[in-house]
Amino acid sequence: MPDLLPSPKRLFFVVCKDLPGITVYDADTHTRVAQAITPGTINPHEAAFSRDGRVVYVPIYGTSGVGKPGEHGHTLHLFDSLTGAELASLDTGEFRRPHCVAVGPETGTVYTSAELAESLILIDPSIPAILGAVPTGSNTSHMFALTRDERKAYVSNVRSKSLSVLDMKKRALEANIPTEGENQRMTLSPDEKWFVTNLGPAGKIAFFRTADNKLDFTIPVQGTPFVAKFSADGKFLYGAGFASPRKLATWKIDFQNAQLSALSPMDWEKIRGPSRLIPLPAQFTSAISRRIQFTRLTLTPGPSPAPSGPRRLRTPWASSPSSEPTAGWRTGRRWSRETGHPVSAR
Repeated sequence: MPDLLPSPKRLFFVVCKDLPGITVYDADTHTRVAQAITPGTINPHEAAFSRDGRVVYVPIYGTSGVGKPGEHGHTLHLFDSLTGAELASLDTGEFRRPHCVAVGPETGTVYTSAELAESLILIDPSIPAILGAVPTGSNTSHMFALTRDERKAYVSNVRSKSLSVLDMKKRALEANIPTEGENQRMTLSPDEKWFVTNLGPAGKIAFFRTADNKLDFTIPVQGTPFVAKFSADGKFLYGAGFASPRKLATWKIDFQNAQLSALSPMDWEKIRGPSRLIPLPAQFTSAISRRIQFTRLTLTPGPSPAPSGPRRLRTPWASSPSSEPTAGWRTGRRWSRETGHPVSAR
């Protein structure tokens, strides 16, 4: 009997609109473990591991960027992280354009933003089925951050220039906070004292207190910030965006002293070669995208259990996606000819 290959201890995945689907890699050997192709031509934008890392949850968003016309996705797919096999799928029905997705660390509940329904929806992945929805009170609810106890969610409403604070236990909108122009992405500090968003057009990163939902301070950056993540020790915030229309940039921010401590600009033309890979310093990679996520596994060596076949559930309100024109955004393209921004960052 041949020796069984050891199971990976750590995994990461990359969401790729060009497939469309996800690819899972062994984080220690950098070898491909599995690939899952999502059905149809409507793109996934985000994904999340289950708590044990054995399942990847992939919502299908749409064929365009935030707030732009296009086909609207309305499904969530569950894939085996070691084989790429589809385990189940859920039609989210009226909750269209599911985008950001997170898994509750205490309950394992799957949370995803439903952009067109202006809501966050709660999903039991074991069925799978929608448990409920929490209204955000604003349009283009795109990204969110969830507290570790799953009691609060902080939502970036991009085009409405506002943030929503949701009480997830009461399933109610707690506060709606105006921002200085459009905002992008959302992250929480490790101690959960601040929720942070990027005010791209204003060239600032804004820190809000979780204690009272008030703006604490902003830090100006040299460019257009798009995404930010805290270092694990909570000492720094790493941001990424654009120094100019043709130049990417990353920022290292000493937020305890409210100052920018490092800037790393990169020429667009030098990095958009045939491979379309962006060579960034290792310390910046955690700030670039939510599409790269890591999980640690402790698995018994051997093959992953074979699924009995995908389960496809339809909610009572399920219906077909719309067929609006894509307004210049082509399905499967990584680069927008309109803005020069990477489509995979939307």
